[in-house]
Amino acid sequence: VSGLYPFDAEVVERDTNLTIPIADLHFQEVDAGIQLFSFGNWEPGNFILTIYDAKHNKSISNMPYVYTVFVGYCDGVKSVINGSGLNNSVAGRKEEFSVYLNDMYQYPSPVEEGILQVQILRDNDSHSVSPIIYPMLNKTGSRLDSRMRYDGIGRMEIALSPSPSIDIGNNSNVNGRSVITSAFQVEYTPEKSGSYEINVYCGNILLNEGHSFKKEVKAGEVNISLSSVVRFSTKVPKMSKNEIVVQLSDSYLNPVISQQSRLKLEITSVNSSGFSTWETIDNKDGSYSCSYMIKDVGTYEICASFDGKHVLPCPLSINVYSSEYFPKANDDTLSIWEGESIAFDALENDYFAGDNASIVEFSKSDHGSLIQNGRIFRYTPYKDYYGNDSFWYTISDINENLATASVYISVLNIPPQFASAPSQLQATEDLINPRFGGFSGFEITYSNLLENIFVNLSAQSGSIFLSPMFMQFGEPMWSELTINAGNETATSLILEGSVEVINIALQSIQYLGNENFYGADTIQVSAKNKNGVNSLGVPIFVDPINDPPFIKVPYFIILKSHEDENLIFDKDKDKFDFYIGDPDLLTFPGGEAHFSVTFSMEVNDGLLATNLPSHLINTTELKNRNNYQWQSLQTYVTISKHFMVKASGIRFQGTVNDCNTVMQQLYYHLIRTDLAGGVPLQYGSEGLPSVAVEQKNVTLGQCRVGPSSTSKWAEFNVDLDLGPVQKIGDEHGATLTLTLNDMGNYGCYPDCEEGMSMPLYTEAMVNLMRKQPMDSILAHTLGSIIVIEFVIIFSLGLLLLYFTCKCAILLVHERRKNEKRSSEPSNDQSSQGQTSSMNMPENATHPTGCCGSSSLLRFRMQSSNFRQRSRPLFEF
Repeated sequence: VSGLYPFDAEVVERDTNLTIPIADLHFQEVDAGIQLFSFGNWEPGNFILTIYDAKHNKSISNMPYVYTVFVGYCDGVKSVINGSGLNNSVAGRKEEFSVYLNDMYQYPSPVEEGILQVQILRDNDSHSVSPIIYPMLNKTGSRLDSRMRYDGIGRMEIALSPSPSIDIGNNSNVNGRSVITSAFQVEYTPEKSGSYEINVYCGNILLNEGHSFKKEVKAGEVNISLSSVVRFSTKVPKMSKNEIVVQLSDSYLNPVISQQSRLKLEITSVNSSGFSTWETIDNKDGSYSCSYMIKDVGTYEICASFDGKHVLPCPLSINVYSSEYFPKANDDTLSIWEGESIAFDALENDYFAGDNASIVEFSKSDHGSLIQNGRIFRYTPYKDYYGNDSFWYTISDINENLATASVYISVLNIPPQFASAPSQLQATEDLINPRFGGFSGFEITYSNLLENIFVNLSAQSGSIFLSPMFMQFGEPMWSELTINAGNETATSLILEGSVEVINIALQSIQYLGNENFYGADTIQVSAKNKNGVNSLGVPIFVDPINDPPFIKVPYFIILKSHEDENLIFDKDKDKFDFYIGDPDLLTFPGGEAHFSVTFSMEVNDGLLATNLPSHLINTTELKNRNNYQWQSLQTYVTISKHFMVKASGIRFQGTVNDCNTVMQQLYYHLIRTDLAGGVPLQYGSEGLPSVAVEQKNVTLGQCRVGPSSTSKWAEFNVDLDLGPVQKIGDEHGATLTLTLNDMGNYGCYPDCEEGMSMPLYTEAMVNLMRKQPMDSILAHTLGSIIVIEFVIIFSLGLLLLYFTCKCAILLVHERRKNEKRSSEPSNDQSSQGQTSSMNMPENATHPTGCCGSSSLLRFRMQSSNFRQRSRPLFEF
C-alpha cells in the first residue's frame, strides 16, 4: 500500500518497565509500501519496541521487538593518543600524554581506570618505566557517568578537561566510588637514555592501530662528579701512541656521547717537554679515547679536562720507559675444519723481556670451547658450526707489564662429502644410459644448506648429461641450479647450487660413451666448495654391441692406359686414403691379433694379383675366370714367407692389418679378347688389332677384308669400325668389388658364446678407369648450356605460337566483317550487286574490305607456292 501511514512507536526499558521518551522519532516512505522508522537510543540497557496504530489500538505483526543498547568497546584504530610525551626527550624530564578511548563508531568508550594499561620499555635491555595513569575528571570532581548523553556525532555534550584540584595520588577512588571514563592522562619520567617503545592497551587491545610508539631519550648534561677516567697505564713506552679512556655521564649515570670536542688531555707536571696529543675519539658508548705520546723517559702527570674542569682521578702519574721494557703481543690467525680441534702456542709470536711470561687472562670464544694449559690453548668449535670466531688474551712478563692480543679463528666448511654412491654402473655402447631417468644412488652431504657448491662430473671415455625429463619437469629449480657443460668438445658437466638442489640433479645424470667405446670406464665426481674439493670415482662397464666394418676407398681410380698391369692403390700417385677397419677393434679385449675378418676382392674383368703372407695359406680362396665358385688354394710357392696369387677373385681370413697390407700390394691385369670368337687379339705396329686365320677370305660381320701378299699371315683391314672386336678393360675399365666380413667379432673375447652376434659385412665398389672422367666444372658448364638452349627454344616456340594465334584471330574477325557487310542493303542494290557479282572478272576486287580479301588471296597463293617448292626435299 503506497502512501505514508502515521504509525505510533513506544520504547519501554525492560528492567524498570518505564517508557523512554523518544524525541527524534522519524517516519519516511522509501518505496511503495515500505516505510523507514528511525530514532536514537542514548542510554544503554534492554528495551522493548512496539509499533502500533493508536487510533485502532492495534500493533503491527512481529511486535513487540526486544533489543539491547550498549556502549561499544574501545577500538584500536578510532581511539586517540596524543601529547608531547610521545616525542623524543631528555632523561630525567617529566613527560605526559593523553588517551581518548572511542569505539569503532567514534563514540567515547568509558572503561574503569584499571582497564587502561601503559607499557614503556627500553629496546636494548627491556628496562621499564612505571607510568602514572589517572582519569581526566570535570572541575567538580564528580565521576563520569556511563549513561551520560552524547550528541549525534559521537562527542560528549560536556567537554572534559584535567582538573588541578584532584589528588592524583588517590585517583583510583573519588568520594569512595569507582571511576569510569573514556579519557586518561599518563605521566612518566624516563631516567635512562636509549630507544623506547610505548604500548597503550585497552584491556587486551593494543591501541594506535596495533603499533607501538617509538621515542628516543637522550642523556642530559655531563655531570663531572659522576664522570671518571676508566682506563690508563701507569707504565708506557716512549715514542709510542698511548691511550687514556674517559667515561662521561649525566646525573642519572647515562653515557653522554658526541662531546669529543669538549674533552682534552693536559700535562700538569713540571717536565712537559715532548708531550703531544691527538684528537679525541668518541666510542659511541659514552667513553672517549684520548691518545698522547711522550718522547723522553721519565715520570709525568696528566689530567683529563671537560670544558676546563678536571675529570677524576687527577692527576694521573705515568712512568715512561724505553720500548724494550714492555712485552708485545701479536694477533694470531688460525684455520680449522669444522668438527675438528686445534692446539696452539699463543705466545710463540709474542715478544717479552726475559724468557718467562704467563697468560694472566683470556676471554671466552663465542662459538667453541677454549681450554688453557700454560702457554697452550686448545680450541674446539661447537658441533655443526662454521664461520669466524675469536678471543683475546693478556700476557704478563717478569716486570708485571701487560700486553693483549687477539686470536682470530676461521672454522672452515669441510668439502661436500659423499653420503652414498653406486658401486658399479652398467651401460650399453653408443646409447645414452639409462634411457629413462638417471642413475640412482648419488647423495652428497654438506653442513651449509644455503651456500652454493660445485659438482663436476666427467668420464674418461664418455660424456655426462642431465636427463631431458629433469630439464623439462624440473623447471622451478632452474633459478636455483646453474648448469655448465663447457664448450662443444667438453665432456664434463658442472653443477652449481645448494646441496638440496644438487642431490636432486644427481638423480638425473646419464652417461654416453665415446663412439664405438665399450669396456670399463670411470665416472669422476668432484664436489667442491670455497675451501677444498672431495673426489670419488664410480666404475661403469659399457656392454659392447657389434658394429659393421668399414671400407674407405674412392669411387673410381684412373689406371695407366699404356700398361696392362697396374698397382690399384698407389700411394705415390693417388693422394686419397684407402684402408679397411672395424670400430670394435679399438677396444677389443683380445687385441688386434685375435680380431679376425674375412676380406674378399673381385674384379668383373681381368685378373687381380697380390702377394700374401704364408700364414694366410689355409684361409685363402680363389675365384677363376668364368667360374662363380670360391675354391681353396691348391698349389702355391712360398718365397720369404710370402706367396703370389692371381685370379679374378681373392678371399682370405686375417687381421685388419693383413687386409690393409694386401690392399697396398694389389695389382690389376688387363686381358684383351675378341668377343665374337674368343680369340686373343694381337696388335700391330700401328696399334690395330690383328687375328691369325687360314682362309684367304674371311668375312667378319659387315666388314670386307682381303689377303696380303707381304706376309704368310693374313691381315684383315677393317673398313668400317671393328664390329665385334673390342678392347675389354681398355676404355670402359673394370669394377673392383671389396667385401669385408667381421665374422661376428666384437667385445666378447675370449668367450663369445653368449655374446656372439650375427656377422656383419660391408661392400664397396671401385671403378677402374683408363680415361680421366669429365671434370665436374665442365660437366656443370655443359649442363647449364643445355638448359639455357632449352629455355631459348621454348621461349621462341611460345612467341611463334602467340603470333600464330593472333593472326588466326584477326582472320576470323575480318571474315565476319565481310559477311556482315555483304548482307546489308536495299533490294535494288542487292539485285544490282548480284548481277555485278556474276559478271565481275576474276581478278577484280570489291571496294569494301579489299585489304582483307587481297591478304587472304596472297596468303593462299603463297601457301601453294611453298608446297610446290618444298615437295622435292622429300624425294629420294
